[in-house]
Amino acid sequence: MKKILLNYNKLNINWEKSSAIVNKAFPGNFNLSFIEEFMISNYGSYIEIKTNNWLSKIQNIIRINDFVKIINSIQNNDDFHNTHISSFKMLGTGFLLSTIKNNICYYKLLVKKFFEILEKHHIDRDYIYIKICKGGNIKELSGDKYDINKNIPQDNLSKEIFSDFDVKFLYDQTRDTFLSLNLYQKTSPWGYRVEVLYKRKNILIELATFEYFLWEPIKNNEGVIIDIKHFNKGLLLMGIGFERLQMISNNLNSIIELDYINKHIHFIETLTSLPFTTSRIIYESISCLIIIYNEYSYTELKGHRKDKIKQIEKFLFPIIIQNNIDSVILMKIIKNLIEMENSIQSNFENETNLITSYQVIFDRFYQRLVKFRQDKYGDNFL
Repeated sequence: MKKILLNYNKLNINWEKSSAIVNKAFPGNFNLSFIEEFMISNYGSYIEIKTNNWLSKIQNIIRINDFVKIINSIQNNDDFHNTHISSFKMLGTGFLLSTIKNNICYYKLLVKKFFEILEKHHIDRDYIYIKICKGGNIKELSGDKYDINKNIPQDNLSKEIFSDFDVKFLYDQTRDTFLSLNLYQKTSPWGYRVEVLYKRKNILIELATFEYFLWEPIKNNEGVIIDIKHFNKGLLLMGIGFERLQMISNNLNSIIELDYINKHIHFIETLTSLPFTTSRIIYESISCLIIIYNEYSYTELKGHRKDKIKQIEKFLFPIIIQNNIDSVILMKIIKNLIEMENSIQSNFENETNLITSYQVIFDRFYQRLVKFRQDKYGDNFL
């Protein structure tokens, strides 16, 4: 896969390490996307692309909002938890260009590369649907977020490019396909987002996204976006959900049927004698926490990130306490999950992303567990 993502004809594609899960591009949140941290670190801006960069990488992502939805889905036994995990990996490529020249050629190259990946994984195009922006009024497309009375045309470029691959199209008039961002008050270009969906048992599973940017927001003196103008740089992105790609290519009914995920949940189930669904909640929780605690302790994080960790703890720690899961078992679970994570990174030759200190992560996790028990029950936890 790494070789595929680096092979773009004569372009010199750099393989970038995964951005930190805690970074300045997402203040108050954990890393949610593919390129933002790279742009802030290299350009100090999402608009001023000063030099050309072509890069591919595998990015660790945590979506705490999905975590809560997954737990609710497990309890309600609906389909959401079959297609989502809260800590996952995004494979992708970004083209960052100092001029808009050759934008279309680069977009075509990204789409061609995507279908090479589908072919490599034996994924049938007959089940692929491409969701594009139908166009419309900015106020309506943005869900009334911006009071701009201007119309955006349909995304005909994406339709033209993807039509060469005999796929079906869906048309959308929401922010799913109209990128109108204002990232933590940093001006970000606007454009189109294309969702690549795979139809499985009458469910459309989002497999990948493409983004390309055409407009730059105009702000008034108060920092409110009041209009848009032409964006004279090139920014094109492709992101593929690694676990969903594996799920679909292996013809699985659920993302947790992936061998390495399923084995770990069963490992927890065997160690704790808890039901599979409860073991899944433990897996979802700890898989997020080890990625976070590999970088920071709880006390080093700011308020909003602490609140998000507490959302995980609210589900996880009562399970541990009520079922008397001791520190020896917890260490085994954490170590096993870290070994799984490192194995995936090694397969991508991502040695810079390897987790090296089991003990530090365990200590950071355990300190929070002891504090939770003391606050709730007034005693210590052994």
